[in-house]
Amino acid sequence: MKGKDFSFQSKDNLKLHGFKWQVDQPIAIICLVHGMGEHIKRYDHLAHAFSLKGISVWGLDLRGHGSSEGKRGHTPSVDYMFDDIELLLILIRKQHPDVPIIIYGHSMGGNLALNFLLHRNSKEISFGVITSPWLRLTNPPKEFQLMLAKFGARFLPWLAQPNGLDVKDISSVKEEQEAYANDTLNHDRITAGLFMEIDKMGAKAIKMANTLKTLILLAHGTADNITSPKASEAFAKEAPTDKVELKFWNGLRHETHNEHNKEEVIRFYVNWAVERLKKI
Repeated sequence: MKGKDFSFQSKDNLKLHGFKWQVDQPIAIICLVHGMGEHIKRYDHLAHAFSLKGISVWGLDLRGHGSSEGKRGHTPSVDYMFDDIELLLILIRKQHPDVPIIIYGHSMGGNLALNFLLHRNSKEISFGVITSPWLRLTNPPKEFQLMLAKFGARFLPWLAQPNGLDVKDISSVKEEQEAYANDTLNHDRITAGLFMEIDKMGAKAIKMANTLKTLILLAHGTADNITSPKASEAFAKEAPTDKVELKFWNGLRHETHNEHNKEEVIRFYVNWAVERLKKI
């Protein structure tokens, strides 16, 4: 399925790159929020699967990512990213005033999507699909490393360092690892400011899970060595039971949609969304 590039201005005048996989007369629109260091076009196969069921997918390269402007791996504060997501939702709603909107967030995007639902006006969103959210890291920094990060976030928030990602942790599929490593739009930068913002918002999301008012599917691979499956479980335990459906994928790594059984995984996400749309 061919998509279409577009762009829009952030509130602080960055040019943000967007991409939409549009179908005729969609039954729903997905607002897709990607993870740290990657970009929206990595989700082409996922968008295609949703499009076969009549669901369009819109997404943006987050500031400092992909083809969007901004210092790589940085944001002045997480509120700027929430504002960018809100602007994308406004664009969707202008073109489709009466179509249900689904928010889909992966990894850091899962953190942003969850916190958007918890802290922003999310009445426009019918439900969410959250995969491998960065609520806590599987291997969090040691105490002295965290102290250095806190110091950096306070005094040098713009200072970028490698994020330490091992491509073997994203998927057990060698071709997926190689594709990630060779993708020139991916980057390995993260600033002290962004790290501490996301770390703080992950803990805050778990603490405030009981206030969740929007239904979500929360999915995680049990072999995720990047973001913590236990943190997803903790969120689900704190959230209202009628608002979270928790799905664990046994033995899968971080990018469940790029694992050896990705067709099964993606089919589950698509069918879950379609079934929920029937109840609206």
